[in-house]
Amino acid sequence: MSIAVECPSCRASFGVGYGHAGRRGRCPKCRGEVVVPSPVEATGPQAVELFNRFFMDSVSLIQPLPLPPDLPAAPTDLKAAKAALVDARRDMEVLREDNLAALARLNVLAPRAFKAEAALLMLRAGCRLTPSEFLLQEATPVAAEAALATALDGIRRLSASFEPFQEAAARRLAITVAMLQDDRVLARVSGGPTRRICTHTVYPTAAYLGRQVVATQSELMHANQVVAQLAVVAVRAKGKAMEAFAEPVDKACRKLGRQLESIRGMLAATRHSPLLDEDGPITLVEHILPRMPRHDSPVELMETADRVQEAVTDLHRHLIGRLAVGAEEVEKALGLDPLKSAAD
Repeated sequence: MSIAVECPSCRASFGVGYGHAGRRGRCPKCRGEVVVPSPVEATGPQAVELFNRFFMDSVSLIQPLPLPPDLPAAPTDLKAAKAALVDARRDMEVLREDNLAALARLNVLAPRAFKAEAALLMLRAGCRLTPSEFLLQEATPVAAEAALATALDGIRRLSASFEPFQEAAARRLAITVAMLQDDRVLARVSGGPTRRICTHTVYPTAAYLGRQVVATQSELMHANQVVAQLAVVAVRAKGKAMEAFAEPVDKACRKLGRQLESIRGMLAATRHSPLLDEDGPITLVEHILPRMPRHDSPVELMETADRVQEAVTDLHRHLIGRLAVGAEEVEKALGLDPLKSAAD
């Protein structure tokens, strides 16, 4: 893999080796000066630290981040921009506990939802089950339907609880990115030119992932857990009892396959990607989901879903982490103290 570089003069894109990170060089097209940014690959513990620090250890990796789709332009009024930034930071501090409480509630409701759906598929196919294993009062389709509806309704209600913190965090990040496009701010930021080039390189992909793809991860996780739950119970069954699981497993696998197809289409719909290898740019779909698994293979589907989820969250976390470096430097230049994490 190489580091993606964009020339600030002619906007040409090209790749260079890791050994050139942080160095100055010449654009091969216009010969203008460029500064090679830090690597933007989705690896490394530093990205986790930067991501968590920006969000004050108070956000889930499956929470969408509603960043503006296009790189924010430099503000016309720096004083007003700083005031808006202060407001966004304050809103994050005020809303942090509500977001953490909603996440804790989600951790209770999510297992109830996928267990209830797995139970419903089994009961409709005539399979036997132990109600307590699926968090049910009784082993009937009516009980499973009610449990599923209650859990999903609770999860939908939680979405409204997440939105204020997500919006405040996106606002804070977008303002700092915009301010980094102002030459007066750039001159006060440590490593300013490198920070600006990095935002140009990673922002479009970070925004697309945050707004579009990350939002699909909770549904992907749910569908994957339903298949896993059914697979565990089916393996324990013997003889004819095991044959009864063919129908519910098939239905769950088809649903998981449709989720993966939807995500693959979403990844293929964008040209944004900061990733390169020795042969040139790598698209998001090539990096995250280059091929679809067979819909009749539960193991292949589950393994693919796990890989997709890991690739999406790792890449998103790393790109936001790279933007967060610039955000912290902008805030430092403006005399704003770092926000404290939930553990502080």
